[in-house]
Amino acid sequence: MKRSKAHLTLVGFGLLSLISSCGLTQREPEHSGAFYTGKYRNLFTEWDIATSTEVQAKLDAYWNSLFASTDNERRVYYSAGSNENGPMAYIADIGNNDVRSEGMSYGM
Repeated sequence: MKRSKAHLTLVGFGLLSLISSCGLTQREPEHSGAFYTGKYRNLFTEWDIATSTEVQAKLDAYWNSLFASTDNERRVYYSAGSNENGPMAYIADIGNNDVRSEGMSYGM
């Protein structure tokens, strides 16, 4: 079946109209999220999984295990002296048993 240019143009404008009416246009970013308000949700406490004290105790235990510990089987953060800019350290890439710039994501 042969279609005319006018028919295809009409269909194209119809699709553009449909897309714009579905909210697929660029919107302004919201300024009410945690970054702007400083209030970060804690789903463990919101869903009654744990108390604030229990959540904080687990976070402290994880922090101490990975960053403050001297147990080389558990920690990923290692002090590496200091220079004129202050203390230095590295985060080990435990997946490859070396240090890389990508290894920093383990500490984030």
